[in-house]
Amino acid sequence: MIIYVLQNYNQIATSELTEKVMKGIQKAIDKRIEQAKRDERGNHNF
Repeated sequence: MIIYVLQNYNQIATSELTEKVMKGIQKAIDKRIEQAKRDERGNHNF
């Protein structure tokens, strides 16, 4: 679903806008991964 939306967005957006969106998504993913790592070290309540 998200991939489909991104592909659609890609077709209509400028490369600069798309790049900003992708960086924002990547940042959010990285943040989530970091949080998961901290959670894993602190406790095992996923």
